[in-house]
Amino acid sequence: MDCTSRSLPLTLEQQQQQEQEEEEEEEEQGGKGFSDKPYLAGGPEDCLKHVVLVSLLRHFVEDCRPFTFIDAHAGGGLYNLECDESQVFRNHEGGIAQVIDGVRDKTISDTVYRLMYAAMARLNIALGSHGFQHYLGSTAWALQWLRCQDQDSAAKRVHRTVGLSHDVKKKGEVCQPLGEEGQEHSCIFMEAAAAKDAMLAKCG
Repeated sequence: MDCTSRSLPLTLEQQQQQEQEEEEEEEEQGGKGFSDKPYLAGGPEDCLKHVVLVSLLRHFVEDCRPFTFIDAHAGGGLYNLECDESQVFRNHEGGIAQVIDGVRDKTISDTVYRLMYAAMARLNIALGSHGFQHYLGSTAWALQWLRCQDQDSAAKRVHRTVGLSHDVKKKGEVCQPLGEEGQEHSCIFMEAAAAKDAMLAKCG
């Protein structure tokens, strides 16, 4: 007979409690691993993730139906590329800086890159920033395209954190009421994996 003690499976309530305790511990420690977003903001991986996000957002807003943007790993929403943390690895020089230079020099002509350039320019002008000093996080990128009938899960926190306003969003939006309950409603789900890659999927 095997007398080896085995731990019983955790109940859902116990799992939730454990996750909450881990989150609180991580917050007390100031974050860990790839949660140190300022070091990575605007880098090649971050930039690629946002290129995919912007491409998806453009696709979704072409449809009149509302959709929901869910960012399960939302950061501060806005990153200062001239801050001390960003200067440690200077990852943005191989990422968004390449996009900015390419659009300026007209060596990059893809619409998505030009839209990202324009969105960054609008935001930095609105903030009175020096050049392209500030880089948008995922939820801030989403705010550039979300319409009044669309929903998001993290924009309120981003607004509160960095003081973004809908004046920075894309102009010319037509506000429509949210769909009735049961109406077909698409969803962009965004979650950062262990290596800070984005997982984007459409669900209905």
